[in-house]
Amino acid sequence: MVPIAASAIWQSTSSQSPVVSGLLNAANISYAGGLYHYGYNTNGDRWTALGGAWPYETSPNLTRYGQYSLAPKTGGTFHSDSISFKLIVEFTNYLRSAIYYSTDSTFATSTLIADLAVPTSQTYFSYPVSSTVATGQTLYVRVYPYDTNPAGDPAWKLVDIANFSVYGNTTG
Repeated sequence: MVPIAASAIWQSTSSQSPVVSGLLNAANISYAGGLYHYGYNTNGDRWTALGGAWPYETSPNLTRYGQYSLAPKTGGTFHSDSISFKLIVEFTNYLRSAIYYSTDSTFATSTLIADLAVPTSQTYFSYPVSSTVATGQTLYVRVYPYDTNPAGDPAWKLVDIANFSVYGNTTG
């Protein structure tokens, strides 16, 4: 079997929908645990805590996340090799984002990709991700934003994420 290049890209400047190439299916971005989608701008999909106030946290709140998901088309297998995205923070210097992936929808078993301070200027990040996703499985990538300001951030501090991309190839 000859591998076919495959990717899912969520541009996130005007929509939650992915652009897919290769033998993949991908879902719109989903939000959970009080992560609020605040809209779009040229920096991407704007996220804040529900109600606008971020609590102080020393580590990611694993119930609050944005999720990207993709799966091979029936009969195929997806072999991921990398993810990339752009991040920027608005109105604070204290937000961080932890990024994990898993083929388990409950994330009982997951792999940390990165836990990073969200920069004040839009910055491109790229990481290797090695996962094999068979027919009937889904690859999930979650971004967990959290605030490390001991005072908390009380009003509409934003994480903007754009061009979230998962790359690899499909066989089958």
